[in-house]
Amino acid sequence: MDPTPKTASPASDSRWWDTLTVDEAVVQQRHIGPLRLILWRSAGDLRIDVQHGGTTEAPAADGTPPEAPVPVPMDDAEAALEGVTRYRFAFRPSLAEGLRLEPALADRPLVSRPAIPLRIPPGEAVDFFVSNPLWIRLGNERLGNLLDEPILRPSETWFGPSRILGELCYSATTVPRLHLENISVPAQRAVTPVRVVNRAAEVLVLERIKVPVPHLELFEDSEGTLWTSAVELHRAESWGTEATGEVRFSAHPQAARRVAAARVQPESPRLVRALSSLFE
Repeated sequence: MDPTPKTASPASDSRWWDTLTVDEAVVQQRHIGPLRLILWRSAGDLRIDVQHGGTTEAPAADGTPPEAPVPVPMDDAEAALEGVTRYRFAFRPSLAEGLRLEPALADRPLVSRPAIPLRIPPGEAVDFFVSNPLWIRLGNERLGNLLDEPILRPSETWFGPSRILGELCYSATTVPRLHLENISVPAQRAVTPVRVVNRAAEVLVLERIKVPVPHLELFEDSEGTLWTSAVELHRAESWGTEATGEVRFSAHPQAARRVAAARVQPESPRLVRALSSLFE
């Protein structure tokens, strides 16, 4: 599988992640998809307010440029920011210098469902692309991550052979695509290239696939599109009484810059798992 990003089309060429300057008594806002981020600082604290604009993504708002910082009296700012989730941090003003607003991947696996179940004959493979929701992080080396928040939190779903054996995951809001040119990538999402290989003697039927998002790194290509590490899911022969699968993580795409490390470092580039933990 060639994971090199070449033909995906970003929905916007705006790049919303950068270094922020948060001046005292000045309110600044960022709109990232349906999320509104508001920052303001007094002499002794930094306040970060998060407002989600709804349960659906709004393409018109993807990656819109930040609003210019506006001086606002503290009393007026308090009134204007009611009704949002508020985070307040107390530290020396100098530590707020060099705050970075950055994208990150989800903190749970993502379950993707093809529109029609895919059947892969023995010895065959299929390549497709999964659209991943992004999180935002805000912080710096001295303060660590002050904020780790989804731009739009996906709904939850259970993935596993039973209610006891399995894992709580996020459910993808889009179907996997077989053709890269059919994907438009909003500023609040990233693309994961996935290959499924059937090495077993019987047909593999894919109804749901679990993408191990916390194990993936995040990259930006020359066009400004965000990509994750490529993933290969192998349906292996049965070992004993249980069918097994293997997960492989590829090197990052060529000419892509890493913007976020994996939340969970895999033990090795190849992980053997029970088949029921990868496919349904």
